[in-house]
Amino acid sequence: MSLVEWQAAAAVGAAGFAFLALVVAAVAAGYARGSRDATNRQADAAEAQVEIMRRQVDLMERQGSAGGGAREVPYVSPWTLHHFRGDTYLLTNSGTSSEYDVHIELPVNTPGRGPFDHEQIDPRSSVKFMAIRTMASSSDEVTITWSREPSGKQLTWKTVLPRKS
Repeated sequence: MSLVEWQAAAAVGAAGFAFLALVVAAVAAGYARGSRDATNRQADAAEAQVEIMRRQVDLMERQGSAGGGAREVPYVSPWTLHHFRGDTYLLTNSGTSSEYDVHIELPVNTPGRGPFDHEQIDPRSSVKFMAIRTMASSSDEVTITWSREPSGKQLTWKTVLPRKS
């Protein structure tokens, strides 16, 4: 191959590399444009989210100033009553705090064996008592009274004796 042929081959090769560089640059520009568009969409979505949060805060502030305030969760009785064995039942404090001055009252004409009065029942603790249903029993309703603090206001929970399992 002569020098002229080598120069022509080098020129064709250089033109090929230049064309490949042009293609790579076009692909990179397209990718950058797509990335820019995605970034703009994310920024728009973030601005919309900020506006929604601003509206929520405004609404909560209006409710608070209108006397709505934070709503207090109502107190729910912590007790569960289960049949244990025979005529024996378990009263369980399923709550997260101790309950005080607990009294178990059986229906009229329902013989039982206690103790029926407890100074304190701790959380997730149970007490056993016996209640014997008879034909003379006035109902199946058991009344539990207690206070949330020693010598506090008495609360009442009524339920029926569970069926024997």
